[in-house]
Amino acid sequence: MNGWLELARQWAAEQVDRLAASGNAAVADGLIAVGLVLCLLVALLVRSRAPAPEPLGAPAVLPESAAPAEAGDDGAARAAVTAVVETLAAAHEHPARAARLEDHGGHLTRMVQTLLGLGASEEAVLAALGHGDTGPALSLLAANARARGEARDPAAAAAFCDLAALALLDDPAAAVAAVRHAAVLAPDRPEIWSLWALAAAEAGDLADARSAAETVLTSGAGDVDQGMRAGALGILGEIYLAEGNLDRAEEYFRIALAYQAGLARPGGMVRHYRKLCQLHERRGDLAGAADLLSRALVLETQVGRGGGVAELEKEAGDLARRSGRLPDACRHWARARLLFQELGQQDRAAGIDGLIAAAIRRPTRQPRPP
Repeated sequence: MNGWLELARQWAAEQVDRLAASGNAAVADGLIAVGLVLCLLVALLVRSRAPAPEPLGAPAVLPESAAPAEAGDDGAARAAVTAVVETLAAAHEHPARAARLEDHGGHLTRMVQTLLGLGASEEAVLAALGHGDTGPALSLLAANARARGEARDPAAAAAFCDLAALALLDDPAAAVAAVRHAAVLAPDRPEIWSLWALAAAEAGDLADARSAAETVLTSGAGDVDQGMRAGALGILGEIYLAEGNLDRAEEYFRIALAYQAGLARPGGMVRHYRKLCQLHERRGDLAGAADLLSRALVLETQVGRGGGVAELEKEAGDLARRSGRLPDACRHWARARLLFQELGQQDRAAGIDGLIAAAIRRPTRQPRPP
């Protein structure tokens, strides 16, 4: 089917070019509209014949292997933490923030481990992290931080880092306040500065984020793991991108991407591919931007985060539309629409319908070369 669809698409493109060259723009526009509708129908047909996926928006359920660990059983405790973290990465409203917490010193895992150690059940942790009910977990972590007092030691600082990590998922400004206190208690710990850089970047304070990221990179090599280094480099790349220094931003993004690839962290790789896509589009290199976004989409699909795939499919459709590739845009939008429906995000699905309708009403052709 895909071969015949490609032949049909090529034939339609040839007819559009021929009609546009002859000056019959109205007929060409009509043919584009028909082609877009056909592409959407074929995409829906192929999707309907595919095996039905598991509901992406269903409440997360922990596997049996994630039962509460017995005291002293470090292996079982690690298994429980891993199960919660993996389920969270797929369920949380802000999966990108959750993934970035791992890049910046493994703070997501440490925070989950602390909550379990304080007596919280896996179900309570998932309710707090995966479904937005963070109040009880925040209270538990805040009480733990207060109990540690103002001792200038790594254990007390870690308690405030746990509080900052949970706050970051929904309130980056509160996370900055907590991690700043942690840095006062243990100023020589690079993982604290790594978390500070992330929280400040998410809060929009680029100067604060730059200072913290540079502190991570100038720490002793033995104290900074590759994940923290990649996170700091990525934040500096984002700052240079915001400042319009595209060459420097690309340099930092590509180094961070290499670190993430070496660590086999697809979430970090997806983030840096997306940033590089934005950078190439700002340069006017739409083909290069599309290639980078397609790599991000492949990786995100392999990870299996439905929300992330839907967002990337929409971004790919938007980029194809801006590039004048309307059939490709319609194909990506149709996939995004179905994923948003599976996630229960009907408003996002309706927004995709609006994009497709607007494209059919006002198709855009790339300028013909002189």
